[in-house]
Parts: sequence; structure tokens; C-alpha cells
Amino acid sequence: MVDKSGSMTGRIVEAKEQLLASIAALPDYASVYVVFYDSAEPLVFSDRWERVRSGTMQRLRAWLRTVGPSGGTEPVPAFRRVFALDVRPDVVFFLSDGEIPRESVEDIRGMNARGRRVTINAIAFGDEAGSAQLRQVAQEAGGEFRQVRPTADGGRR
Repeated sequence: MVDKSGSMTGRIVEAKEQLLASIAALPDYASVYVVFYDSAEPLVFSDRWERVRSGTMQRLRAWLRTVGPSGGTEPVPAFRRVFALDVRPDVVFFLSDGEIPRESVEDIRGMNARGRRVTINAIAFGDEAGSAQLRQVAQEAGGEFRQVRPTADGGRR
């Protein structure tokens, strides 16, 4: 689940690269559900779980070229979409630049309390101030929090 809001301008390319690298590192029997969010309807790569195979990766690369930053940061509709899947994920990787509405934390907590609990790992991408909320989402969902700070040369620290 990747933030594509306007505040991700300048970071969206690296976020997509990290997404592709992470998925490519998974075994071919793993399945993924890729969703990008902003303040509009979430963008999903597929309406179903996709096995990590070479054909899937080719289609994903092509689809990612169509995804650009826009809008505000509202992750709740994307979480709603993920939690409504026929089979809930074992884990959600939730990437944002840290600027999520405070009420989103409570909404995510409530959705995760219904049905099988999903582990949420949160990745704060950049130096933005709102990472405390991402840390809280991860902590409450039994996940891990990580801060990724892109450097001027495109690397991470």
C-alpha cells in the first residue's frame, strides 16, 4: 500500500522502485495485492491477489508507469479495500511520507479489529513530521516501523 499523494512528488519514483524490488525478492508462490492511495479512490493493480511471477512483474512495471502523484493523503479507503478482500493478507506494508490524518489511525485500528488481525508494517518515506502516526499504526497492529530517508543522490539512509 503506497502513498501517491501530491506530497510524494519527487519521491514517488523511488517508492515504485522499492516496491518492485521488494516484490521481486518474494518467492514465486507468494501473492501480492498492490494498491496506491491518495484522497481519491484507491488505484489497484488487480482486483485479486496476484502470484509473483515474471508475467505479473512485467504487467506491474507497465502499470506503475501510469501511476503519478496527486491529491491528499487519505489511506483509510485503501485499508478498507484491503480488509474487504476475500482472503485477508497476512501482512500489509504501508508506505507514506508520514502525513496521514490523525483520525485515520483510529479508523485503521477499528477495521483491523474486525476479522482476523492483520500485521501492519509501516514505512515512513522521507523526513516528514507525521511519522508518529505511522509508528502508532504499526505498533497497534503488531508490526514494525521503519523510517527511510532518501538522500540527494537517490540512496537511502
